[in-house]
Amino acid sequence: MTGIPTPSASPVVEPAPEAAVRRLAPLKVLVVRMSSFGDIVHTIPAVAILRRHFPKAVIDWLVQAGYDRLVSIIEGLHRVWTLPGRVLRRHTLLQRSLRTERYTWAVDFQGLLKSAVWAWRSRAAFRLGFHKSDLREPIAGVFYNRRPTIHSLERARVHVVEKNALLLTGMGLDPEAVRQALRDLADPVERAGLLTVPPEAAERPRAWLRAQGLRAGSFWVFQSGAAQAAKRWPLEACRQVVLDVYEQTRRPVVILGGPQEVERAQALWEAVRPADARMAPPLDWDELTVFLRAAAVILGPDTGVLHLADFLGTPVVMGMAHAPAYRNGPFFTRAASHAVEVGTRPERMDPASLSALRDALIQVLLSTSGVGDLGR
Repeated sequence: MTGIPTPSASPVVEPAPEAAVRRLAPLKVLVVRMSSFGDIVHTIPAVAILRRHFPKAVIDWLVQAGYDRLVSIIEGLHRVWTLPGRVLRRHTLLQRSLRTERYTWAVDFQGLLKSAVWAWRSRAAFRLGFHKSDLREPIAGVFYNRRPTIHSLERARVHVVEKNALLLTGMGLDPEAVRQALRDLADPVERAGLLTVPPEAAERPRAWLRAQGLRAGSFWVFQSGAAQAAKRWPLEACRQVVLDVYEQTRRPVVILGGPQEVERAQALWEAVRPADARMAPPLDWDELTVFLRAAAVILGPDTGVLHLADFLGTPVVMGMAHAPAYRNGPFFTRAASHAVEVGTRPERMDPASLSALRDALIQVLLSTSGVGDLGR
């Protein structure tokens, strides 16, 4: 693709009532949310609501390569389309494939120029995206021809999970019906059911926990790293938190790190081994869900792992650096979790932030003794 394509002049019109949308047959929906880990997790509730209100709809998802395995475990999807790298020929082939599907709707939850362009390239009859006031890149709006019934959600300090769900008002859903559907997802067991975990994948983390002598709810997890360097905490601060928490609670900790964080996680584990610490094994997306559900609480920066834990119902203590807690903090576990502002330079963790994280973690641990879920 060279330059920015110019969409045809499509007027933005008010959404049809839900009943009218139901009469569109067949109803085929392309979800556009290409990255990243946490943002994909924040979109799952909206897709569940979409499936609930339009049970006969065929729902596909367009995602960036690297996150396709995560999206593939989301229940109820017909197909996952993977956006390849910067190879023009592959993009052309993908565009052609999307157009043959003849989507009724393309729903852009990302709100960036690149995602809006792909919604437009799909040639879906209706291209739904946020109002200009709620777009990170306002130019994306020229590629939509449908909008939600409410706007200025960012100004209203709405959490991103609710913001994504309210985008569906552009498909005729009533805003209160959407909010009620979110309330109906309060049960963590029901939310966990939105992710498909094969029995053999679920057994691997369970076997590892048994081998380590860890039962559900007896341990906590430290997600010590982050994909963005600006979100990573100083190694010495991480070490101090683990040692302080162990001294006051005597609860074991499992150090978790992604594929790009192995060396850092290993270094932290070696520094805190006397604190009854373990190093988590490599985990695939479906295995990670089982592992997080078994923990008593997760500590770490504002990353996808903590957002997934919150979605699964495990309390989190989240260090917020570059996004406000009201928008990106815990959503489903707000009553049991904590979001601690650590400043925009978490690599220079100040003593006050460190103490706040430690005290919040100890509070959760002391109130969740033995609580955890290894599933069935």
